[in-house]
Amino acid sequence: MSSKKGVPKAPSAKWQATLRRARPRAAAGKPGESGQAQRKTGQQAKAPALPPGPESATGSAAEGQAATVIQCALRRFLARKELARRRQEHREYLEQMEKLQREVASLDAVASVLQSWDLSLTEAMLRNMEAERQRRAQEAERNKEAEAKRMNLKVQQLAKEQQQCHKELQQAYCELSRRVTEHDKCEQRHMGKAELTLQAIKDAEAQVDRLRREAQKAEESLAMARLELREQTQEGEEEAPGLKCQVTELHDVLMKDVGDRIRADGRWPLVIDPSGQAATFLRYQDTNYLDAVNPDHLRPERIRLALLGALRYGKPLVFDLREVDLFPAVQRQLEAVQPGLAEELLSRRLLDGDRYQSLLRPNDGPEYGPTQFQEARLGQFRLFFVTKVQWPPAEQLQVLLPVRVQLPRGGL
Repeated sequence: MSSKKGVPKAPSAKWQATLRRARPRAAAGKPGESGQAQRKTGQQAKAPALPPGPESATGSAAEGQAATVIQCALRRFLARKELARRRQEHREYLEQMEKLQREVASLDAVASVLQSWDLSLTEAMLRNMEAERQRRAQEAERNKEAEAKRMNLKVQQLAKEQQQCHKELQQAYCELSRRVTEHDKCEQRHMGKAELTLQAIKDAEAQVDRLRREAQKAEESLAMARLELREQTQEGEEEAPGLKCQVTELHDVLMKDVGDRIRADGRWPLVIDPSGQAATFLRYQDTNYLDAVNPDHLRPERIRLALLGALRYGKPLVFDLREVDLFPAVQRQLEAVQPGLAEELLSRRLLDGDRYQSLLRPNDGPEYGPTQFQEARLGQFRLFFVTKVQWPPAEQLQVLLPVRVQLPRGGL
């Protein structure tokens, strides 16, 4: 190590790297050489460090170049390893082919075919087969989506036809009710036209029966279309929402509300029973029963008195919708009684406080005085809707709680 004017000069980075590489060789040499190297190193350590100069930049470049060389060497090593693996696979393939020739292909012709077999052609064939499989799968998916769309349109069309059948059936019921009223008036006045009015009633009944069969057929077609749509979309047999019960359990489910299932849900029940047994059961219970297909039962004044009586005496108010979608008609008639009554009744807000007293009229008599309504009886009030339609509209199922009546095995 040389010095100038008494100031020692720090060795360069290249020289330090050379010293580090030389240490192992020095340890294996003569003892004197090792001691001399250690004394030189000690002298260098005692020298003060100088600010980095051009030599440090040169060292950084050398280190980067060394890292690049190491990476290149690693890549070459990995490439040689991959090449050796592929050569090993090729040798194993050749050995398998020779084994097949010895065990299977004893004939020269078969052996020649196996030897000349081009694996690239087989791989290309497999790729083509996979592409064809994917193309067919995509085509099948598109066909499935198109079929589901077609079935959805069919369901919508059948739903419109069902609504039209229900509308015509409702009109036929109204006509039948009008004919019956006319006949009763003729009987009371002794007008001698009983035969004519009876014939008119028979014609109206025949019309009702015909339209009822058409509505039932439309409902069955709609149910089958919905089932096919579910199968197309792979939804399977979806679980019907709401509650289920037997006819013998109607009293516990509706009247007693065992388990507080109805109260916990917050919606009034929509009893779905195509057999009509639930409607018969509720008609002969202590209820205020209103037949929705009878125009006289849907008069606003009659609805008001039926609702007040159910609140006053703590019993259910029943709207029998029959096989017709009359729920919107019932809502309109409730609005005719009092604006906003349908929403207040369905949401149970009518039972809050004394809001029900808005239904009272001065000519209702002392029976319906404000003091006659007791809190305990108000808590026993129920509102039921009964229908024979197996699949009511989705709007009704959102507003009301479906209660499906299940018949015993074997039906009626």
